[in-house]
Amino acid sequence: MYKIKHIIISFNQKRSIIYKKTHIVDIENYLTLYKRKYGVQIIAYGLNSMFLHIIIRDRGDVAREYIRTIIETLDYYYGKEFSSESNLMRWKVYDIISNNELLDLVRYLHTLDYNSNKNYNNYSKYIYDEFIDTHLIMSSLGDTNSMQDFLKEPSAKYLFKMKMKEKRNINNKMFKRRSRAEDFFKEYLNDKGITRETFFASDNYKEDLVDKYRNETDLSFRDIGYVLGISHTSVIRIWNRSTNENY
Repeated sequence: MYKIKHIIISFNQKRSIIYKKTHIVDIENYLTLYKRKYGVQIIAYGLNSMFLHIIIRDRGDVAREYIRTIIETLDYYYGKEFSSESNLMRWKVYDIISNNELLDLVRYLHTLDYNSNKNYNNYSKYIYDEFIDTHLIMSSLGDTNSMQDFLKEPSAKYLFKMKMKEKRNINNKMFKRRSRAEDFFKEYLNDKGITRETFFASDNYKEDLVDKYRNETDLSFRDIGYVLGISHTSVIRIWNRSTNENY
């Protein structure tokens, strides 16, 4: 019996896991690789620095094995990337019991930073998509009105519902601190008139930002490391260099 499952993985908040384009490509490749291994179909996905959402069609009750393998693989991948301990925090699986619920969820996933919307935009009934099984939804829509309804934005009520579901999966106090840290970083980039790429290529900018974090906020070294994509010990070393240079 076929079952539609919604999987949410919330990432450990020690650091943002996405700061290179290759991270997105690698995650999509892993999802594709293991969908073949376990015989599941991926209906849609959405990803940002805190959450990975996947909707799958489970043809053999293998959803939990599939997601455990994904987690182990990403855990190993980011362990090598950051030379540190486990980076993945927790995961949950929800049953999707109605077509309306499925369509609402896909719309929500397509509002996230990285998602499967491009796969749906490029849909053709004559071309097989290796990654996203778009035909499962597209073939059921039929007329133009149904297609337009599918492409609309999710309702404000549904957006709020999903944000609450995500927050239940993480530490709320930590979430608020990391959000403040991210906002502070964006404001710094705007004030300097630089891009993220320019910032990460300069040790001077890093030292200046860490100095501002420590003098102007109550955020911890771990909060700062989350935004910069480095460990808290690396932030401490940058802070020490900055402090020593000021004396």
